Amino acid sequence: MLFDVMLDERDLEGRSRELIGRLVVPFVKVAMLDRKMFVQKTHPARRLLNSLAEACEGNAGDSAAERVLMGKVEEIVDRLVAEFNENLAIFLTLEEEFRDFLAQHRRRVEIAERRAAETQRGQEKLELARSRAVVELGRRVDGVVLPKAIEDFLRQPWLHHLTMSILRDGEEGAAVVEALALADGVAEELAEARRHVIGKPWLQAWQPGLQKVFASVGLHGDASVVAITALHDTLQAIAEARPELEKPLPELPQVTLPPPPVGESASVELGAETQIGDFDNSDAERFRNMPIGTWLDFVDKDGKVQAGKLSWVSPISSRLLFVNRRGVRFCVASPEELAVMVRLERLRPHVNDGAFDSAMQGVIDKLDPQASTVH
Repeated sequence: MLFDVMLDERDLEGRSRELIGRLVVPFVKVAMLDRKMFVQKTHPARRLLNSLAEACEGNAGDSAAERVLMGKVEEIVDRLVAEFNENLAIFLTLEEEFRDFLAQHRRRVEIAERRAAETQRGQEKLELARSRAVVELGRRVDGVVLPKAIEDFLRQPWLHHLTMSILRDGEEGAAVVEALALADGVAEELAEARRHVIGKPWLQAWQPGLQKVFASVGLHGDASVVAITALHDTLQAIAEARPELEKPLPELPQVTLPPPPVGESASVELGAETQIGDFDNSDAERFRNMPIGTWLDFVDKDGKVQAGKLSWVSPISSRLLFVNRRGVRFCVASPEELAVMVRLERLRPHVNDGAFDSAMQGVIDKLDPQASTVH
C-alpha cells in the first residue's frame, strides 16, 4: 500500500517509476524482518527510500546531470536487489554512499538554479525593452500612411535596433536617444519630400545612424549602401510626385528575438473557467512576502505532486520563479496566479517529511474508515 500511494502521488514516470517499483520486494522483506522501519524516521531503509525517491521525482533524464543521477539510482537499486540477503546493513552502506553522491549532485543543482534565474531575468529585460520599442514604433506609424520602404525600415531593422539599444543601455541610454532621433529625422525628411522640396541630398545627415541600424540586422558595407539608397530614392520619388520610382528595401536578413517569457507551469493549468480575480488577497500577499528558498507542492489535474522551490523574484514583473529538485525552471507565476492555484487546490505548503512519511500518511488516510478494525 505504501508503494501504491507513493507511485500514485509522486511525479514518477517512465524509468523513475520502474526503478522505484523494483524496491517493493526488498522493502517487503525489511518490513517482515524489522517492523521498526515503520516507526523510526532514522531507519536506514527509510532514509534510502527517501533519497532514491527524491532523485527520481520529476526526473525525465532531459539533462546530462539528470541522466547521471538516474544512472546512480539504477546502480543502487541493482545492488540492493542483488545483495540484500536479510542483512539490513546493506541499507546503511548504500544510504551513506548515495547521500555522498547526492551532496555532489546538489552543488550542480545550485549552478543550474542560478542559470535559471539569470535566464528568466534576461528574458524579462528583453520583454521590457521590446514593449518600450513597440510603444515608440506605434507613436510613429500608427494611423500614418508611410511609403513601403520607410515603413519596412521602421518595423524591421529600426525596431530591432531600438530594442537591442534599450536592452544594452537602458531606456534613457545614449544609443536609445540616438535611435529615436533617427526615426524622427526620417519622418521629418518624409514630410519635406511630401512638400515637394526638390534637389535636397536626402538622408545625408542621417547616414551614420542608418548604417548602425542596418548593421544591427546584418547588413554591412555595400549591402547597407543599397538599403540606404532605396530610402533615398523613395524620398526623391515622393518629392517629384513620381510614386513609380519608389524603391523597396533589399531583402533583409531574418533576425528574430527570443519569444517573450510566459508564466508557465508544467504541472498546473488554471483552466478557462477560472478568472484571475478568483483568489484570496491574503494568499497573494503571503506569496509576495514569501522568503526565497521556500518549497511548495504543485498538484496537477491528475493529483500528481511536484515540489517547487522559490528561487528568484523578478524586480521587473514581481513574478516568482520556481525550480524543481534539479534546479530547472518549471513555473513562473505572479502572486495572484499562485493564489488562484491555492483556490483550485493545485498549490499547498510543502511538508518536508520525505517520500516514506508522506506515503505512510496516505496509507493511514486510506485506512482511516477501518482504523479500529485494523488496529
